Amino acid sequence: MRSIISTARRTRHGSSSSSSRRSSARQVQRSEWSGCLPLPEVRRELMSLKQIAALVGLIILVLPLPLRAQSAVPTANDDDYEESMRVVGGNPAENNAWPWQIAFFQRRASDGVFTFFCGGSVIASHWVLTAGHCFAGGRLGPDDVLVVEQTNMIARSLPGGTVPADRGRSLKVQRMIVHEGYDAESHENDVALVQLATPARSKPSKLARLPSPIETEGRLSTVTGWGLLKSRYFDREKKVWMDSDTRQPIPDGQENLYLTESMMQVDLPLIDHVACRQAYQGDRGRGIDRRTICAGYAEGGKDACQGDSGGPLVTKDEQGHYIQIGVVSWGLGCARAGRPGVYSRVSAFSGWIKQQTGSDVFTAADAVAPAAVPVAVQTSIAHSNEANLRIGVAPGTTLRIGQSAQIRVDSSRSGYLVLFDATPDGKVTQIFPNKQSLSSPGSGGNQLRAGVPFQIPDQFAGFTYMIDPPVGQGTLIAVLADKPVTSVDVPPMPRALGEPEDAVEYIGRIADELIARDLNLVPAAPAAPGAGPQRPPNTNWSMASLRYRVVP
Repeated sequence: MRSIISTARRTRHGSSSSSSRRSSARQVQRSEWSGCLPLPEVRRELMSLKQIAALVGLIILVLPLPLRAQSAVPTANDDDYEESMRVVGGNPAENNAWPWQIAFFQRRASDGVFTFFCGGSVIASHWVLTAGHCFAGGRLGPDDVLVVEQTNMIARSLPGGTVPADRGRSLKVQRMIVHEGYDAESHENDVALVQLATPARSKPSKLARLPSPIETEGRLSTVTGWGLLKSRYFDREKKVWMDSDTRQPIPDGQENLYLTESMMQVDLPLIDHVACRQAYQGDRGRGIDRRTICAGYAEGGKDACQGDSGGPLVTKDEQGHYIQIGVVSWGLGCARAGRPGVYSRVSAFSGWIKQQTGSDVFTAADAVAPAAVPVAVQTSIAHSNEANLRIGVAPGTTLRIGQSAQIRVDSSRSGYLVLFDATPDGKVTQIFPNKQSLSSPGSGGNQLRAGVPFQIPDQFAGFTYMIDPPVGQGTLIAVLADKPVTSVDVPPMPRALGEPEDAVEYIGRIADELIARDLNLVPAAPAAPGAGPQRPPNTNWSMASLRYRVVP
């Protein structure tokens, strides 16, 4: 990570040691169904979560129900298979309104017929983005999958893999790449890429690179797909399809009430992922973090559902262009009150997508604008400032190249400090903590004492900060936590984080740890209808920022 201020000289080596913790997602073979949102938009220095309370108060906690994987075909491992994540409460999509939307079909072993099972979005001529649970377990090979593009109307089954002339264009698959961290139990990292053997002709979806104000709470988004119109599940004991709401067998001849061949769309407001995680308290919420986005109405009635898995969630940017911000992942039932749909957050996986696809998806023309980086960092770790955390720079917020500078931080509460710098060139540095500063005589680690200004570097540090090019605006971002944050690395000296996606991913891990503390989540338990969260969020950490300008 790097700071606005580069290290000019170093007279001694730090002696303190540190440990960092990395969590690794587990591969789980059990199948569950999978279809929140970043923190509120950062404006300047202070961010508040109080708005979340009003939304959380609307959440209705219901008795836990079985979660099932969202693919459209029952699996042998499921006793009761609930189809989930389809467009409920939506409308037929207009022709060519969502040109990147595709449909996945899988070969049925019994007769070789290809049947619809998931959605996805074309993101480049040879790449499709979809959900990890659609292809997890390695049960499908490239020859078992068919992609259909350029159509609003699909045939739900394709004998011999033949697509009718008026039902789209078929594409062959070269390989499927499921995220190596996908966890079927927690739904973490629920993304996958499908490389096409036949190039797509569809207009590709433009992907979100970093968290931004277009992903903030309340913003309207649109989800599309060919999923179910009503939720149903398969009772293997009775060998019949059951209505998920009535828990009664579906009468013969009423399949059309649940299935559609027309692409559907529905508009949904985005929900802050803290409130979303509260809605799925306990283990069901542990996979809801900055890697997810949630969307839906508190009263329910509109949602994605089974068969929509892997499809795109899009919203308009400031120029009116659609940007894909989510991938349909999971939820509890469909369109239920207090149970928003959960989507894999595209911006959280942009680094992984770039790593897998090279320059096919993100080209030089898609480079992240430097001005977007501090916004992304603040959006990732936005919070209130109950500790009255303040940042200052000496000699001032206008700094000349070659000038030395000192950062000063103070607070009305004691806590553990982490300080970042988003420089004018779009890079991010963790200024503090680092071993060199922690080795200073009298250093209390990275603990900031209430009412006592903290200076970086201090007079004993053995190094100074000098202002380097380029000119432009930068942002200092401070986080103060009541306990040490185990996700924070302690490099020998201030260290640049690398690519913007790397910086946001690292800071996102810190935010996840703090949010988990803030929520005080407890295991899910039966609650009375209309009951709110069992514990209110705490204010155990604060965030503040300060803009500065570098001049010649």
